[in-house]
Amino acid sequence: MVEGLDKSRADQGGVELINTINNHRPIIRADERRLKQVLVNLLSNAVKFSQIGGTVTVGANNNSNGSTTIFIADTGIGMSAKDIVQAMQPFGQVHHEDTKNHEGTGLGLPLTKRLVEAQGGKLLIESEPDIGTTVKVEFPKDKVAIST
Repeated sequence: MVEGLDKSRADQGGVELINTINNHRPIIRADERRLKQVLVNLLSNAVKFSQIGGTVTVGANNNSNGSTTIFIADTGIGMSAKDIVQAMQPFGQVHHEDTKNHEGTGLGLPLTKRLVEAQGGKLLIESEPDIGTTVKVEFPKDKVAIST
């Protein structure tokens, strides 16, 4: 499912896209179209805010409580805790020296969070400036049909 979602943008930006989800293909009980939109939004952000030579990794993990977490981790510009709060607000774009050339409305992350929550999941963001960002989408046990 990840192949091709944002591969051309990654190639154009000199960012390596690493798909580790092939080793773990969870089947989530969710609206396929909405879940795909979540992944496209998160991958687009990860690629957009990664520098030439950076990486974006997509993967999934089984959790001990039966839930499954899909993650997208980048080696991009990262955000402070204050920036994350701002980015999660509608129209709350984070302005940073490295983001001045990036277009957007500031709706991507708030919309993505709502799409995840509408499917019964949780969206979590861990980030550090100049290190990168990891966004996790956790689906509870009752939303996981098969987890290999």
